[in-house]
Amino acid sequence: MRALRERLRRDAGFGMIELAVAMIVLGIVLVGLLPFTVNAIILAQQNSDVGQGNRIVASELDAARLELADAATSCAAERALGTLDITANISPADLTRYDVRRTVTACDGRLATVEVEVVRGSDGVAIAHATTKVLAGAS
Repeated sequence: MRALRERLRRDAGFGMIELAVAMIVLGIVLVGLLPFTVNAIILAQQNSDVGQGNRIVASELDAARLELADAATSCAAERALGTLDITANISPADLTRYDVRRTVTACDGRLATVEVEVVRGSDGVAIAHATTKVLAGAS
């Protein structure tokens, strides 16, 4: 019993070897988790771009509805303007430029088909696209 007490007094904590082994094992685990962290950051950026693109598309569709609802604007006149390119949409958080193309593609009487596409300006990747029908104010 006395020998056991003496041994317990000498083994009062972790030694340098145990600490070094624990740090190495922890490092290996953290290096294994690094790709998941990088992928999560990339996915978060892509989701942010898609969200911003969807907000821009909704804004442009609202603008098209307002323009075409005006009694002085006919569907044919709006279509004659061709594609409206907007490049001034800049996200202030990360200074990403988005190119927006809004086109009236068809006019069936007073019903106009409006297409909006948002392209990330840095690499030309389309991040959002929508097509809808809008009632024009004049024929």
